[in-house]
Amino acid sequence: MISMKGLAVLHTEDNYLDETGRECFNSKLFEKIGVEIGRRIETGDSVYYLPGGCNIYPSVNKFAPQMRVISDYRGSSGWAERQFLKTKEIVMSDNLEEIAIAGVAYDCCVRDLHLLFRGLEGAEISMREYRNAAKKLEWTPEKFDQVFGAKLNVRVIEELTDKELFDALNP
Repeated sequence: MISMKGLAVLHTEDNYLDETGRECFNSKLFEKIGVEIGRRIETGDSVYYLPGGCNIYPSVNKFAPQMRVISDYRGSSGWAERQFLKTKEIVMSDNLEEIAIAGVAYDCCVRDLHLLFRGLEGAEISMREYRNAAKKLEWTPEKFDQVFGAKLNVRVIEELTDKELFDALNP
């Protein structure tokens, strides 16, 4: 039996390079994430890309045709909540043995997606916000409960996040 694994990559766009102190760190991080995406694709793993802006970093963008890009629902409130719920629904339907998470920002998006994949409310995103997002996705309450409550085998690849920078800036 072949075990399927996946990688969810969050927000590796140029706008995450603009903040003071992040440009050098995140550009190196995005290069490492690009290498991991290539490795994952080569081994047959599923790769899901969750954009958080425009201009995907080149080392990641070159794999865009081989990744499953999840809509960012930009231009409307609750975009991240919908993007995260939709990603979980897709990952569940793909019946993966494990899903790993890489990208930025460790202290909010990475953490909240990790918690959602474990069937838990986020640190930044409340249950109410997820329920509102599910309504915008036109999900029934039953579908929301099924997707939200599922507990996936998930891990964060900390060396492929900005955790090190977050820890340094928040001693």
